[in-house]
Amino acid sequence: MSPINVQLKPQVFYTHFTIEIITDQARELNVVFRSVSGSILRMFNWQLIAGANVTAIQDLGHLLPGSFQLEIFNTDAQLLYSGEVVKD
Repeated sequence: MSPINVQLKPQVFYTHFTIEIITDQARELNVVFRSVSGSILRMFNWQLIAGANVTAIQDLGHLLPGSFQLEIFNTDAQLLYSGEVVKD
């Protein structure tokens, strides 16, 4: 399976952040947003099309400032991306 290009904007967020994934083929992914302790805060399935795909994780104003982890897996549970976002 071909790689994906992931961008998180902004890297430092207040209430939400955007995930942009560019891929050359349609595919299904699982997105997991975690606290640094590993607790799952959000998890969802995302059906991508070939090209640019954009979504947002919103309503995060209640979280305390700190670092959080975003992980993206394929349907076989293979980790395709892991990145950090920071809440200010």
